[in-house]
Amino acid sequence: MKRFIRIFLITTSIIGISFIVFGYTLFNGLPWKKHTVASELEAYVEEKYDIEVKVKEKTYNFKDGNYGIIASLQNQPNITFRAEKLSSRKDVIFDYYPEAIWVEEINSELAPILNENYPKDFIFIDAVYGSGQEMNMKKQIVSYKVVPHPFFVHINVDEPISEEHINNYYEIVKFLQVRKISNIELSMGFSTEEMKDSSQKPTFTTIRIEAHNINSIQKKEDVYNFIETY
Repeated sequence: MKRFIRIFLITTSIIGISFIVFGYTLFNGLPWKKHTVASELEAYVEEKYDIEVKVKEKTYNFKDGNYGIIASLQNQPNITFRAEKLSSRKDVIFDYYPEAIWVEEINSELAPILNENYPKDFIFIDAVYGSGQEMNMKKQIVSYKVVPHPFFVHINVDEPISEEHINNYYEIVKFLQVRKISNIELSMGFSTEEMKDSSQKPTFTTIRIEAHNINSIQKKEDVYNFIETY
């Protein structure tokens, strides 16, 4: 009887540990494969772009089974990007280094006027990911200004959009026009959820001017045509 109980406990423990390991690897991937793919991706991007990177995080997407990394440049640690190896297509690697370079370029160029007009507000700059792969970017990364896909600059304000906000927004539009920047979509938004004392149903007010409409703005009043509330 004691032997049976011992065998039962050992078997139960093995099954329990197996379930734990299975659950961990299901959502976090195989540790050894994470390490192997991370090393492969690090070498890949360094060779492709002639750069030196530091792997900040090894990733696994349990939804599609892709292993990847989040890396930063050794000499510019503020520039981070993702790279991943697709599980569904053997030996196919996607990386988003060009997009990170373009976003940093936009941030550097627009930072003075954005900070001047919206010093306390949250500003988000983003790209269409996959553009670099589509354009076959390698060691020479072109300027964001010649990328055929739009970039997105969004300003999130913490108070209802006022005439002052409109004035500041128009200044940025003019900045883009003067510099002939034709591939940036500019938006600004405010949600009543930001108002702690608001008892009304939350609404979201936005100003969104797509890249191809930037040059159509001839005066401040034109901006009002792009205000929408949801």
